[in-house]
Amino acid sequence: MSDDKRVNGMLATSRGLGRLPDGLKQYVSNVAFEQEFELIDGEDKFLLFCSDGLLETMSATEAVEIIYSFIGDAVTVKAADSRRLLEEAAELVATTAMERGAMDNITVIIVQLLWQLK
Repeated sequence: MSDDKRVNGMLATSRGLGRLPDGLKQYVSNVAFEQEFELIDGEDKFLLFCSDGLLETMSATEAVEIIYSFIGDAVTVKAADSRRLLEEAAELVATTAMERGAMDNITVIIVQLLWQLK
């Protein structure tokens, strides 16, 4: 892995899919990175799923901060009302990564958590 987090300076991916360039198969795993978190009822507002293309220009924490600064408290319990806002937030995060020079594919998915009202 090189300093730019690319395999042999060529492949920036957390998983190898499809045909790999010669010499890279020994360095690339098809096992996805996963992490388990405990969600806090009513406090956690969304889940962020993103590719390494996004994370080469910002941390996951920074991406979440950009999303929160964009949506503020506007995400409501009505999914229909917040869908467009969340799509725009995802686009903002992806655009920010591109403007910072991201060289890999960028995927951003924001899933709103709707908690049962008590």
